[in-house]
Amino acid sequence: MDWWRIPLIYPYSLYAIDSLDGSAGLCRYKGGAIENPNASEEQLNYEITRYNFDGNWLIYQLDNGDGWGIFNFTSGTSQSFSSEEELLTKAKEIGYAGELHLHTINEGYNLYFSPK
Repeated sequence: MDWWRIPLIYPYSLYAIDSLDGSAGLCRYKGGAIENPNASEEQLNYEITRYNFDGNWLIYQLDNGDGWGIFNFTSGTSQSFSSEEELLTKAKEIGYAGELHLHTINEGYNLYFSPK
């Protein structure tokens, strides 16, 4: 397989290219055949290595390892932080209800698609 798609909250998903062991791009579905991500997805400017999410928020670490952020699924906006501690403090303040542990792309994929 050339790429993997991890659904988040519609219309957002993560796309990993070539491997689940690195980063994944945050994308927004723009319509069309989902089997063709080049035509159906708008790549946003985030390369994410670790993440978690709830019904409103995506919390993440960026590919370069020294950036963290919170992305709001409703507004499509994000806020950046200089440490994971700052990120998790802010997540609690805004009512993030998901797990505070950040999963790697591979862990997140396996959690999402593993048999329940």
